[in-house]
Amino acid sequence: MTLPMTRAAREVCEAATPGPWIQGGPECPAFVLDDEGEQICSTADPTLYPYASVGANATFIAAAREGWPAALDRIEELEAQAERLRGYHAEAVLSGGRIIDERDAALAEVARLRAENEEMSRQSMDDFYKYKQRRNEQFAAYERLRIHTAAYLLDRADQYETDSPCWVALADAAENVMLGEVETAADNGDFDEDLLARVRSMRSRTPRPVDPKLGVEP
Repeated sequence: MTLPMTRAAREVCEAATPGPWIQGGPECPAFVLDDEGEQICSTADPTLYPYASVGANATFIAAAREGWPAALDRIEELEAQAERLRGYHAEAVLSGGRIIDERDAALAEVARLRAENEEMSRQSMDDFYKYKQRRNEQFAAYERLRIHTAAYLLDRADQYETDSPCWVALADAAENVMLGEVETAADNGDFDEDLLARVRSMRSRTPRPVDPKLGVEP
């Protein structure tokens, strides 16, 4: 039943004589009476229409005076509930759309953060390899400087007698430089064997003990 139909039925009920109505009973089965016993209407005369359900029709009319408004009340109540449910449904649809949008936004943010993290990891690895390369270059430069320093000390030591204080000091300095080279560079394959041989030769000309790392017996 549509809302206009409900309103029209309500107007019909309100225009009729107020209830309750009752059926006239065995004595007046065709009559419909109000609560004060006044006649509202009557159905077919049983003397003229003996086969008509005059009593049942009157009972129906009397019951409809209260039943029909009650039915309209129930219809309007159910229609109000249905309207609320339609509102809930519309709100749920909107909420569902917002949830989907928020989910999609969250997934997009996760993807962005993942890409950013991967880029940061790649940049960190690049920075690490660059640092490692610079460190190796600095280490190689340091090793070259140490070898050149030892060679310079040996060249200066050759200018003095083996028992002079200057020779001893220069030889000790060259020995210390080469000992450092033995400890740090021998395993890297860039150890200067010729320079080590010069140190061994120089130290073999003096009775002073030499560190075993240089391979010279005391």
